[in-house]
Amino acid sequence: MSRGGSHTPRGFDLVCLQVDDDQVECGSGEAPILVTELKEMISLRRPLKMLLLVAVFSCLLACRSAPEPSSPSLGMVLRTGSFTFPALASVIAPIIKAKGYDRAHGFTLEIVQYGNVSSYYGGLVVGEVDMVPGGPHVFQRMRSEGVPVQITNTYATLASLVVIARDPTLQGIRDLRGKRLAADMSSSEFHILRLISQSEGIDLTRDVSVLQAVPSVARAHLQGGQADAILTFEPTATLTLRDNPGYRIVVNGAEAWRKVGLEKGWLLASIIREDWIGRNPGGVERWISALRDAAAFIEAHPEEADSVVSKALNLPTGVFLQALKEGRIRFDVRQASEEEKSLTEMFAAAVASGYVKYMPKGAIYRLEPPSSDPPAALPGAEGVK
Repeated sequence: MSRGGSHTPRGFDLVCLQVDDDQVECGSGEAPILVTELKEMISLRRPLKMLLLVAVFSCLLACRSAPEPSSPSLGMVLRTGSFTFPALASVIAPIIKAKGYDRAHGFTLEIVQYGNVSSYYGGLVVGEVDMVPGGPHVFQRMRSEGVPVQITNTYATLASLVVIARDPTLQGIRDLRGKRLAADMSSSEFHILRLISQSEGIDLTRDVSVLQAVPSVARAHLQGGQADAILTFEPTATLTLRDNPGYRIVVNGAEAWRKVGLEKGWLLASIIREDWIGRNPGGVERWISALRDAAAFIEAHPEEADSVVSKALNLPTGVFLQALKEGRIRFDVRQASEEEKSLTEMFAAAVASGYVKYMPKGAIYRLEPPSSDPPAALPGAEGVK
């Protein structure tokens, strides 16, 4: 934000004005609220709380879109976060909407889009959305700081997490020593790569020159020669591989996780606010059913799914389909209680590495006893296939 510039996020009446390097005024325009303590707060030696503070602040200031227009909501409504740029977390919601799986299971899914990761998770923290697909370790940090959320189900495997290299001498993790790696160091994916690297005797923060970069910027660094390899995930991974036939995948997250000796690893899980769960008995079960329907549709009709995803995420046609066929996108929707062992292993690994101090208590949602009557579909869902 330039000095003296104003910014009005879409969907907010809030107006923010940069006063100087340390002050931002936020308010309705008539009665601004002076935020002068942000710098002091950030300097506090509470890194996890600082993360949530920045997430909430970013949520209030960053551009985001209102829920997408849809038919009038009836009954149960679930608001989910999504991104304005291509991301695996944004793939299934458009398919659920396009095929009407939400209404078939008696609820309405509303999609709220965010322009960056901080505002995406910040929206969940402040209750602007009820659910986001997110990394289990991000969830663990949020839970450890008192954010009232639970993991309800698994979503996508670590197959989408890859390291892509342009340097022909790079064959695996050990070859990263002394090389330049572009990666988003604030991401859950980077922490997972750190855990995997430690098992190979490599300390990413000491043995590798890491360039801070979100996936799109990392892709540009690889093209420009500023990086020897990048950490990325789908669908940016497939876009990157299309840039140069000489690029190679040297690390696959799912395969590397198994080499560490852990059974399974998850890139994404559904993270849902506990207040929404409490207000909507049976809602989690309906969400999981719709999610499973969407995952089954992707498997049975990949070309049609590619068309829906390409339009929703503004991707070139065929990118999503290629990632599916090459096995880098794998949706595996399971109740969190069914995968308690693998999730607990991920949490324990994060604690052992020092990424998070505590194991999350009460973190895994337990399904309610099944009702004798299935949930009633909403009007207009009769033609869902």
